[in-house]
Amino acid sequence: MRRRPGFDFGYTATSVIIYVTALIVFATFFITAQGPTTDNPQGSIPYRAGIYLPALAALLTGFALLLGLANLVRVHVGRIQRQERNWPYSGALLASAGVTIVVGAIVGGSGPNSAGATWIFNNVYQPLASTFYSLLAFFIAAAAFRALRARTVEMTILTVVALIVILGQAPVFQLDQLNWLAALKDWIVQYPALAAIRGIALGASLGIIATSARLVLGIDRQYLS
Repeated sequence: MRRRPGFDFGYTATSVIIYVTALIVFATFFITAQGPTTDNPQGSIPYRAGIYLPALAALLTGFALLLGLANLVRVHVGRIQRQERNWPYSGALLASAGVTIVVGAIVGGSGPNSAGATWIFNNVYQPLASTFYSLLAFFIAAAAFRALRARTVEMTILTVVALIVILGQAPVFQLDQLNWLAALKDWIVQYPALAAIRGIALGASLGIIATSARLVLGIDRQYLS
């Protein structure tokens, strides 16, 4: 027989905070907010929640980023100490993170909009991102060549539609004599593709609702483990 755990104040307090926060968020969607008036100088609960919840979200985001940074340092320091495979990359990652933090906090003020952080973003991050995106195009082309093989009827339809959409983006098919392919591409994007995207979004929304209900009702408590 499974033994019931005793009273855990931290566990109970965390659950209460989660439930109360969820109820306030739900209330902001279904109850009309009212600002300060003569009879009610503080405004309604949804009004006050709309003021305080963004501040709470920013505070939680800051703590999450600090925890993520601490976990990043812990994992990669461990890899360096154990001399795992490709451990020099971990050293480069930690060094670049440290330099970015120091430069962003000292040079030209502090924060993401400081002169040092802006210089790193414009002269280091953006060139690297452009390089990775340019390489990503070749990987996508190779993956599409391997995946879009007309072995079945479904794959044949997918391959034909993909070719129509790709060719419809080419400038040559924007000419008056060949614009029928561009028009076909627009029809595919606006109707069948959009219908599929909305179906996927609807399914994802139902999944989010179900997951949120499990968390709020206490059925799924993995966040407390």
